[in-house]
Amino acid sequence: MRCEKVRCRATLDIIIDRLGRTIARCPACARRKAGLCVQCNAPRWSKHSWGKYCESCAKMASKSAVAKYQANNVEMLREKARLRMAKRRIRARQGRPVVSGKERAATMNRWLSQNTTPAQRSAVSSNASKTRWKKFYQRQMLRKLREQQERKS
Repeated sequence: MRCEKVRCRATLDIIIDRLGRTIARCPACARRKAGLCVQCNAPRWSKHSWGKYCESCAKMASKSAVAKYQANNVEMLREKARLRMAKRRIRARQGRPVVSGKERAATMNRWLSQNTTPAQRSAVSSNASKTRWKKFYQRQMLRKLREQQERKS
């Protein structure tokens, strides 16, 4: 049997007294009336009658309740997060129109070509070329290693 109080719902201890009467007793409610945490012997964090846990147990109970809520409402929370991010993006844009990736790259390239010297541009392009060749050689080495491993097995 369970306690009748909606907030408690703990399992009742059923005791038979000397006269043969059955007495249902709720240990959780008794602890709450005594001012103790329901899970441990520490005093409750709240002196009100609705207080149930000490500070550490209250934090753990809150974390588990949050995790349970998140697990049960994944889709709703995902949609709320999507809307929140959309609002944040609109605020960050401050009324400016939405720009596609290609348009943004074109404006960035225009700005770079206007604000860099020819020497800087050639340094960047030579560095990019070196990086491309380096990656090419790395891919070749990996392909050769894979082929050797396939031959062995």
